[in-house]
Formats: sequence, structure tokens, C-alpha cells
Amino acid sequence: MDGNTLGLETTHRAKLSKYFSLYARPRFEVLIPKDEINDVNIDAQQLYGKWAYKNFKIEVGRDSLIWGQGEYGGLILSNNARPMDMVSLGTDSPFILPWFLKYLGPTSFKVFFANLGSRSDFNNIILSGYKWSILPVSFFELGLNHVVMMGGDGTTGPGFFEAIGEFTGFLSAATGNKRITNIFTNRLFSVEGRLTLPPLR
Repeated sequence: MDGNTLGLETTHRAKLSKYFSLYARPRFEVLIPKDEINDVNIDAQQLYGKWAYKNFKIEVGRDSLIWGQGEYGGLILSNNARPMDMVSLGTDSPFILPWFLKYLGPTSFKVFFANLGSRSDFNNIILSGYKWSILPVSFFELGLNHVVMMGGDGTTGPGFFEAIGEFTGFLSAATGNKRITNIFTNRLFSVEGRLTLPPLR
């Protein structure tokens, strides 16, 4: 655009109770082109509510997902992309699984379901995924990430059981499930690790 742009972003937080909080980051933008009419836009960059009880957390609204060992995320999900309208569930902090699974060490689990809206190739694509992380020893963390895109306006959407199979990644067309042949999906798997070297003395 040949002209000027004025933008203003503010950040707001509110803790409404012991278990529930709100976060908002609106953006006010004015476009002033040289030969056209001025345009004013107001957008919610981030807007979500978060409910937490004991070690369980639910988030509903528009937010970024940062999955990975880097400061700003990994190869699949980072804060480089625009925030998504989603529902996210997971553990608030690592916990120990019962029985022999305790040897996996501190464990955390997260899952999300998001609608990509009208800014993608097909409107209203559903993006979902899960992340499982373990710390089997104090100096090494291992994580598994799985993300899948399904449906969207103008595509063949999955049924309920087909969507479950595609979401898990183990009962999907990609793994040879012959009952799913006409569903178009795009999935990404990643395995990540972090090795922490003890300080040298």
C-alpha cells in the first residue's frame, strides 16, 4: 500500500476467580492510502478464557500454540503463525503415571481442536492434534507431536468415527485403514528431544 498505517495494540488480563481467567490483546489499525478512502480495522489478536482445576486446564478462544523445544516453538506449531480459534485441553504441570508407567517419569499431555476460519485454501478447515511428553531421566526429555487437518468447505468431510481415526493417527487412511478412502487430510508427525548436560565442575 502506498500511504501510511497507524496501529495500536493493548494487552488486558483479568483473574475472575481462583479457577478462571481472561486474556485479551486487541489491535486497532488505521490504513491511510494516498489515493483511496481510509480504512479502520479492529481485530482481536488474542482473546481467550482459561479454566484450571488441580492439574487440569481448559482454554477456549483465540491463541497461539507453541509446541517444540525452541523458545518460540518447533517445526509444527509456533507463534510465527496467526493465533487460532480453538479449544485446548491438557495438564497444567507434569505428573507421574500409576503402576509400571511411573518409570516413564514426569508426563504431560495436551490436545487441541481449532477452526482455521476463512484465511485458508478451504474455509473452516479443522486442525487438531496432541502432544505427549515424558522425562524418563532427569537430563533427557522426549516428546511426540501429531497434527492433522481435515474437512473444510467444498471438501469431503469425515464422519464421527473417521474423524476419531484420523485424529489418533493410528486408525487412519495413512496407516492402511481401508474403511477410509475418500477423506482428504494432511498430517504431520514429529519427535523431539532435549538433552540437558550437567554443569561441568
